[in-house]
Amino acid sequence: MATNSKDKKTVANKEVEAKEVETKTDAKAEVQVNPTATVPSTEDLLKIIAGLQEQLSSLTNKVNEQGVESANKETNVVVQNLTTKDESHERTDKLLEILANRKQDKEVVIVHNREIVGGGSTAIKLTGLVINFHRLGEERVLNWQQFEECVSKYRRFFDKEIILLSSDYQEIAERYSIPCVKRGTNRSFTRSELEKINTLDTHALEDYYNSLTKQDKDFLCSYWLGKCYEKTPGFYDRYKIELLNRLSNSHAFDNLLTLMNNEYRNN
Repeated sequence: MATNSKDKKTVANKEVEAKEVETKTDAKAEVQVNPTATVPSTEDLLKIIAGLQEQLSSLTNKVNEQGVESANKETNVVVQNLTTKDESHERTDKLLEILANRKQDKEVVIVHNREIVGGGSTAIKLTGLVINFHRLGEERVLNWQQFEECVSKYRRFFDKEIILLSSDYQEIAERYSIPCVKRGTNRSFTRSELEKINTLDTHALEDYYNSLTKQDKDFLCSYWLGKCYEKTPGFYDRYKIELLNRLSNSHAFDNLLTLMNNEYRNN
């Protein structure tokens, strides 16, 4: 009987030990749920967020540069590229590369807003391109890299309105704070107007002068003065010269008027 009691205790102890082992095993298994799963680090999450922000910025620029329709197409590409998690990083990099290449392929037209008297030129030297403007209204096509280089190197030409962006690029002109051919209520010079400006009477000339920007008013006076010294018909007119001298308040024509007075006395 004692032996049977001892055996029962041994069996009971083994059952207890087995339950403890089973409990510990279950607890361990519960702690190590899906041990192969990878939790993204904070740095990885920040990189993903930065990438999405960069895509959003690119799409915003696309709206400004190429219009809503083009940007919507790019948006559809982004949505499709982000549907598969495993390929999202690779496809995002590819999209950014495509957008960067398209930006480089974009072209911008600049316009010469001056007429050079006496054979001079407005010279611009850019990477892979040398420009010498001579006539009012001349145009050149720049790629995006050349355009940004031109804005950086020749900002003073834009500030003096010697160079303008074509009227088709008004949004870009506003973004870069440079003048465009279309400039609000102010008139822009055209070649046809410049060629017949000496035929205007004093009233029409005054109206035309007042419709110009300050920079173009200065150019008109300088151009008119040069034509006077060349004795070009229609420019060497005392009433028109006195009018421009008064309107500009720059005394630019004082010496010329003195010369005309001497000529009058000698005659």
